Amino acid sequence: MILLDNKLMLKKKFPLTYENLNRSMLNSENNVIIEPTKNGMFTLKILGEERYLYVHSKYNPLSEAEIFMNQFQDLETFENVLFIGTGLGYHITVFLQKNKYAKFSIFEPNPQILNDFLSQVKLNSHESRIEEIFTDISQLKDPIRFSKNIGDITKSIILPSIEKYYEKEIQDVLSNIIKILKLKQNTVTINTLFQKRWVINSLKNFPKLMETPNIFLDIDSNFIKDKPVIIVAAGPSLSYEFDNLKYIKDNGLAYIFSVGSAINSLIEKEIVPDATLSYDPTGEQYKVLEKLKNKKMNIPLIFGSSVGFETLLDYKGPMIHVITSQDSVSSNLLDTSLNIDIVFDSPSIAILTFQLLTVLKVSKIILVGQNFGYLENKRYAEGIDYDFIENELNSEERKQIVYTDGVNGEKVQSSQSFLLMKRNLEYYVKLNPEIEVINTTIKGAKIEGTSFKSLDEVITENLVSKNVVIENWFKVNSSYDKDYISKKCQELNVGYKKIYQSLNTVIEKLDFIKILLNKNAINKLEHAYVDLDKEFNNLKQNIFYISILEPMIRVQNEALFENSIKIKSEQNVRKKAKLVLMSFEGFIDVVKLNYEIIKLVFEEFKSEMKEKGVAIND
Repeated sequence: MILLDNKLMLKKKFPLTYENLNRSMLNSENNVIIEPTKNGMFTLKILGEERYLYVHSKYNPLSEAEIFMNQFQDLETFENVLFIGTGLGYHITVFLQKNKYAKFSIFEPNPQILNDFLSQVKLNSHESRIEEIFTDISQLKDPIRFSKNIGDITKSIILPSIEKYYEKEIQDVLSNIIKILKLKQNTVTINTLFQKRWVINSLKNFPKLMETPNIFLDIDSNFIKDKPVIIVAAGPSLSYEFDNLKYIKDNGLAYIFSVGSAINSLIEKEIVPDATLSYDPTGEQYKVLEKLKNKKMNIPLIFGSSVGFETLLDYKGPMIHVITSQDSVSSNLLDTSLNIDIVFDSPSIAILTFQLLTVLKVSKIILVGQNFGYLENKRYAEGIDYDFIENELNSEERKQIVYTDGVNGEKVQSSQSFLLMKRNLEYYVKLNPEIEVINTTIKGAKIEGTSFKSLDEVITENLVSKNVVIENWFKVNSSYDKDYISKKCQELNVGYKKIYQSLNTVIEKLDFIKILLNKNAINKLEHAYVDLDKEFNNLKQNIFYISILEPMIRVQNEALFENSIKIKSEQNVRKKAKLVLMSFEGFIDVVKLNYEIIKLVFEEFKSEMKEKGVAIND
């Protein structure tokens, strides 16, 4: 029986594993036996095809584990380890004794062995260090969760006795880990590119956001609840569907939500969607809506709060917003007691829109133009033409083409980034089984969890009610409390005025550590570290740092956290001091640089908020 503390930890941190384990133990034959060894400990054996195979020594399993783990040099310096195979955990116990700080994950391919392991080894004292425990490889298909939890693995340790017995499972895990590590690298790249942009956009957009309705808070969801919605993306297959979309629009058979560049194709064909959505943080994003702005059409724009601020400039139509997970400004200025839903940052606007529609509880989601790839080397549908990107793939892009299964089993052109988007959407489809998702994208990629039908068939079989669209659904006012926002802006401004002094105080503490090191005053360093921690914590508790500066340096902040683990484990006094100086001095330089970058934006923010009646006292 699993130890109670382990059971509580599993239920809290790894509920999927807990459920998988319970299900497996009910439905599987017991082919695992625990028996005593010669020295009074326990070993474990698995029933093979012809005989039992021992996972541990029959004589001294702990000594065997120590010999095995000693082959790894610098074991105490490992930062993030994946254990493949647990047995009764002797080698994991050795590791935890030698390394007090590393994060670790556990994959045990046999649920019975994992059950026995959790019945023998107390893990609750290491809970903060455990990134993941799993026994079902299919869990790795949840790329979002696993890129977060085990995306930093630096070492995998395979229990030798199970390597041949579970060869396929181990290979599957390792290949999936490689994919996740690539996803993590991609995430770091994205964070590096956009971490400043997200904050600048959120600050610049907030004055507009404050005065526009929140689609979850202010708009009665009954306008769309239990109704069909079409997400129109800009893939090249959209060109096949203009007549069908026009028919759907003219008869009010479903809401039509245009995402990204698709708005330009629809305008070109004189199809007016019920809303267009935008969230891309880049400065180029405004060009997507340039044609719409020039035509001055009254199409509602649903914008993500961290969208490129240029997108909202001069937009004359109605605007509605949704708070995104990358917006650290709104989350600190709006009343959290309102429990406002947010949408999570996604690799494409279609996926963010999908999230939004699941919260609104629509009946079905119909995908149009969602190729997740190219069609005859074209990236867009008709009517989309930009000066910053060609519709036709160039020779270098054609070299990067990969192929994936199409909706009819054929192979279609795609790319690694499109496949990432596809997996992300598949995750949300799986997460919302109560919503029917129909993919109508002719010659598009197959999307797991969706059914494929032509849009003609969908009109005939699924869109049987006319006039389901409510006109002017978006005509409501914002309900945000300006007095509350004013109070939070005042707190933010106080933090802004204190931040520079806090930075200088941290620098003074670092300079003092440098002096002690140069004077070889080793005995005074520990007290100096305490002083540094105190001042650094004061900086990190500053609301301006939390809301504005820290989100601008999330990559550097992660690096500092990783260095802090090394600092704690470093035993050499002089090396530790040098590591402290190298890590914190470089970090504070980055904070100061970003403070200088954001100062002008924040002053503009304050001026605009004052113009809109939000009092901020200087």
